[in-house]
Amino acid sequence: MRPWRGKESADILYVDNHHSLTKHLVEAGYLSKFWMAATMPIFYYLEVKTTTKGCGEPFFMSQTQRELVSGRPNGPYFRSG
Repeated sequence: MRPWRGKESADILYVDNHHSLTKHLVEAGYLSKFWMAATMPIFYYLEVKTTTKGCGEPFFMSQTQRELVSGRPNGPYFRSG
């Protein structure tokens, strides 16, 4: 396997073609109902973080990851192209 040279975006990219995940997130109160009317598909960029300690333990986040979410706390991130 060759070394990865691209720009990291997420550990998991989930494409919600039928509002399946979106519906659950709206019902749980994590997203507003606005998202149920959003044009499909909706792309979810999921980042997995782990620790051997408690939930309050700091974790590493790359500069690229910080830039990807900066200014968008719990808000939409729209990507064109």
